[in-house]
Amino acid sequence: MNKFLLVLIALAVVFFIIYSAFYVSVTLPLANQAEGHYIFSWPDAMANNYFIKQFALTNDFIKTEPLNVELNNVIHPRSTNVTFDGNIVPVSFLGMLIIYGWLTKFIGSYLIMFLTPLLASAMVLFFYGLIRRVFNDLIGFISALLLFGLASFWYYANLVMLPTILFIFLVISGLYFLIRIGDQVEYKYKYGFSILSGLLLSFAVITRLTEAIWIAIIVLVCFIFYRKKVELSQVLIFLVAGLVPLAILLIYNEQTYGSYFTIGYLNLSSGGAIMDRMPPELQVSGGMKIVTYLKLIFAPFGFYEKTILWNFGKYFVEFLLPYVVLCFVGGIVWLINAFKKQVTKNQVCFAVCSFLISVWLVLYYGSWEFVDLLVLENNTVGSSYVRYWLPLNILILPLIAYLLAESLKLKVYKWLKITLITVVIISLTTYSALIVYDSPGDGLVAQKKVIESYYVRAEKVNSFIENDSVIITDRADKLFFPRHQVAVFDLDYTVFSRLQTAINYKPIYYLTLRPETDINYINEKKIKSLNLQLNKFKQIDEQFNLYKLVSLD
Repeated sequence: MNKFLLVLIALAVVFFIIYSAFYVSVTLPLANQAEGHYIFSWPDAMANNYFIKQFALTNDFIKTEPLNVELNNVIHPRSTNVTFDGNIVPVSFLGMLIIYGWLTKFIGSYLIMFLTPLLASAMVLFFYGLIRRVFNDLIGFISALLLFGLASFWYYANLVMLPTILFIFLVISGLYFLIRIGDQVEYKYKYGFSILSGLLLSFAVITRLTEAIWIAIIVLVCFIFYRKKVELSQVLIFLVAGLVPLAILLIYNEQTYGSYFTIGYLNLSSGGAIMDRMPPELQVSGGMKIVTYLKLIFAPFGFYEKTILWNFGKYFVEFLLPYVVLCFVGGIVWLINAFKKQVTKNQVCFAVCSFLISVWLVLYYGSWEFVDLLVLENNTVGSSYVRYWLPLNILILPLIAYLLAESLKLKVYKWLKITLITVVIISLTTYSALIVYDSPGDGLVAQKKVIESYYVRAEKVNSFIENDSVIITDRADKLFFPRHQVAVFDLDYTVFSRLQTAINYKPIYYLTLRPETDINYINEKKIKSLNLQLNKFKQIDEQFNLYKLVSLD
């Protein structure tokens, strides 16, 4: 091991503790006080946590809900879906649930919570190994140091039940073994690298199917650049290994959704073609069938130049401004050296891949406009734009490292150059730490207070209602699932008509922060004709009131 790797291993241990801190200091103690009930700030994390544990016990991702048959599939929280026969199933892609679910069988539900921080720490080592082979040891080392403290990476390493870090780990480690295929090593290692690369990149695909295109682009570009170093047998082994995770996904798709080629984002409770069951945020309908499928693959959220520029400016440039400025300067320095023919083939391949990935991610997600205005108002580091652009955040680090490494060629005192590099790395890490912990609304300090308030609110509601109650919520479903049956209102008035038949044998409550004028409007204009009424039951806190749904008969 070289000295750089030894330092990074030591830092990986330190940052594993840092990445685990939020779970250990906030989530775990609160869950223990609530008799093992986990409340996360993300509905996706709530659903993932439930289905992973469900799979470890039952070998499937299905929560039976007999009440849905009678109530037209109204009982389910956000980030879940309902099949035609009323079963509650995941909305998300199944990759993370499969991987974490199987591992939970072996290491238990307690240790599985530390897997995301562990993968984040280990990923930095793979990132070092990847970048050092593209550039050199020093640039790989500086890039790895920058990645440890990158705001978006740091933040999502603390969110243990989201697939973000798992996906990035699988991509980076898969690419690491991909470039090792061309190394001058024994054939048995080349075949091993082909298998590992195929498996890891394919597992990344089933974790986030929407990223399959740009992952395929990377593999294709690398093949074009290094086709003379790679044998046909290695390519075939890579492809066969990649089929294994895809086959696993198809098996669990059929078991969970009743079809090999169905995903959880579709409307599962209705029939018809796939295109007729797409979620409303996807703008793919209309025109010829082939055009519709092309839209689904390349532009599912439409194409809006102003929206792209706005989102890119706010959630990338403004969000990581010091990083972006240094990357821009580093890019200019690299281009100058490229014109002087002072860069390697590996670097050119990396530049081509980075450019194509960046363009793809910016255009693909940049046109996406969130319907949820609260997310846009309150989230920055916790925004889905930051989450889906995390690969783009990571890609700028080697150019910053390249700039810092090139500064060592300046004709000044060596100690001054090393001091400059150290100050830059520490400054960027400090900048990121402030984003991770002090961002208003979604920083980890604010999230600690939010989650603590969730537990207080949930406990207070639980003290007032019956154990078999149905709770209607707008966004608070994550406080009660899976302890209670929940239905999400959020201005979907069909919720009340679907719950109407259960009013005589099920206690039904509505927890909301809507003002009394809104409740009066719902009573008079929306549910009076159903012989239903919301009666104020208890004031939970300064924000939330609990109403009971009663029959007027």
